[in-house]
Amino acid sequence: ALTHVPVADTTLLLLSPHPDLLLPAARAAQIAASLEAPGGECQHAGGEVSFTREQGVWLLKLSGSGERLPPMLYRVVQTLRSMDAVDCARGQRLARRMQEAASEDIAVRALLARLPDLLQRSRDNIPWRAALYGGGGGALADTLSRLLSHFPAPFAPADAPTRPAAVKAVWPMAGSDTAVLVYCPLADHTPQNYVAYPVMAALFGPRFFQQLRVERNIGYVVSCRFHQVAGTAGLLFALQSPTLSAAELFDLITHFISEAGAIIDAQTADSLRALALRCLKPAAAPRHEAGILEHWQTRYPLTADRINALTPETLQASYRQLSASPRWQLASRP
Repeated sequence: ALTHVPVADTTLLLLSPHPDLLLPAARAAQIAASLEAPGGECQHAGGEVSFTREQGVWLLKLSGSGERLPPMLYRVVQTLRSMDAVDCARGQRLARRMQEAASEDIAVRALLARLPDLLQRSRDNIPWRAALYGGGGGALADTLSRLLSHFPAPFAPADAPTRPAAVKAVWPMAGSDTAVLVYCPLADHTPQNYVAYPVMAALFGPRFFQQLRVERNIGYVVSCRFHQVAGTAGLLFALQSPTLSAAELFDLITHFISEAGAIIDAQTADSLRALALRCLKPAAAPRHEAGILEHWQTRYPLTADRINALTPETLQASYRQLSASPRWQLASRP
């Protein structure tokens, strides 16, 4: 199950749970705490080990030269297989600190941090996925695959993303502002929607800001953008206000989406092509770490053919799906 992607200038091993499955916060914190010691050892030897959450998915990243990577992975696997009560206690303390830090963040960012947990499903014995970027020929991949056979979780390629039931959730937050998020995942994970939804975000974002921040000045945060999280992608609307209630903020977003059809209908083939060329770029072969992470996170890489296939009719079809599909609604309670 180890995917090998040729890359010229770096060697990077990425390990992560399936993006639509929830790795409990306590378990993630235990892994992070237990990897502190081997991480320091690997750094001293010229490599790097990190365990962070990227777009809502926990990512174990090992980087180093081809000869350093196998002993680094061996050390990591042995550490994870031998976690004990001390590691569990440290992980629980770390999880509490992470939760306290999140609750003290500004309301919109705190809601964003909670969104992945709503999109992911709980399951026992979560399968992971693995990808090796770079590293020359297949010998290194074969060596790493044998080491990964001892990893304390199964490996399997990720399935097509599932669509969990939409939810409404409210959390108490520090401060007196009210914040809301409305997340509209792709109705269908098709190449067409991976082009259409970013274009809709580019069309809607400036108008959303103009109407609610400039003209009505409802609050500090007014945002509409394309957002990828927990193996899904879609449009994300965010508002934070010191005066309006959550119900009022949700109504503003719902009204904007219902009226946005006029923005879509006004597009011509020429205006769409100009916009697509401005806001979309065909995916390049990954060469550096940022490009590798983008490749790892993207299900349908943008290509010139997919971008050129966007028409007013396909954009209207994606907008109809957006309008009719269930939405995730998150709100803070001061």
